[in-house]
Amino acid sequence: MERNKPPDPDPPDAAFAPLSPNFPLSHFADVACSIAENSISSLPESQPSSNQNARKRPGDDANTPSHVPPKQQRNQIGRSRYSATDKAPFIVHVSRLEPHPNAGTTLHPVTFGMFLVKNNIANVVRDGVKKVGRNRVSVEFSSPQDANSFIINGTLSKNSYVAAIPTFNITRMGVVTGVPSDLSDEEAKSYLEVPSGCGQILKVRRISRKVFRDGIHEFKPTETCVLTFDGQVLPSRVFCCYTSLPVSQYVYPTIQCRKCCRFGLNHAAVNAAMITLVMVAAFLRARPSVCSALEITLLTASHARSLVDRKP
Repeated sequence: MERNKPPDPDPPDAAFAPLSPNFPLSHFADVACSIAENSISSLPESQPSSNQNARKRPGDDANTPSHVPPKQQRNQIGRSRYSATDKAPFIVHVSRLEPHPNAGTTLHPVTFGMFLVKNNIANVVRDGVKKVGRNRVSVEFSSPQDANSFIINGTLSKNSYVAAIPTFNITRMGVVTGVPSDLSDEEAKSYLEVPSGCGQILKVRRISRKVFRDGIHEFKPTETCVLTFDGQVLPSRVFCCYTSLPVSQYVYPTIQCRKCCRFGLNHAAVNAAMITLVMVAAFLRARPSVCSALEITLLTASHARSLVDRKP
């Protein structure tokens, strides 16, 4: 019987391949602990835990948070202020500065509404404060001048807030076909013209398609371009070298998981986070005293687990 017994498999590598039924779980916990210890040792000693950061209020420490949320780090396309010709609603998105990307900072709409009342921010629509994300709220004003004054208000920076106009409220995106593929994006932008009464073209992005040749894929540029226009009006056509090109509305591509067929879910990213969840769980069972040091990773993995377990 001993001769027919299969040998124990080798320890898993960094890729965390699927485990065999004969693999001892205690050995997996030791491997996960060693990996997690290496990750913790690489962290800077001066980095505080997430619990300490969550308890600190703005102004309690000289080292105030300075990390801008990822969605606020994107390059601003178009104007940073409303113009007199823009139409309502005049919305401004507000986020709180984070000490680090994985801090898990939250912003409650009622709490921020109290901040507006205490600082005498006027001309806010009665139901204008809404939650649009974990660390983001939208504030609607009654006029473009009030929205512009709120963006440059010094009270926001003093309380670790950052405000910006959402891009979709001051720009429009359209699709144009018939642009020669040998033109670069900058050259196409210089040749394209808009009708009178429409905003200028801010950005040109050419759409490419994947082509397979001899088992190797490459991206070939097409004659279709995505144009970003300034303002709230999408022109029906544009002109290129005395030629009229029709413009259609651009629709963002739909994200669908190829494994569970759910919309708005990328299963590849969820699988990577689930690996972290298994590793952290094994580490905490063996080393419960370092729970605070791994709280950031555990929160990220738990969020991924909630995405997998949620009902469609």
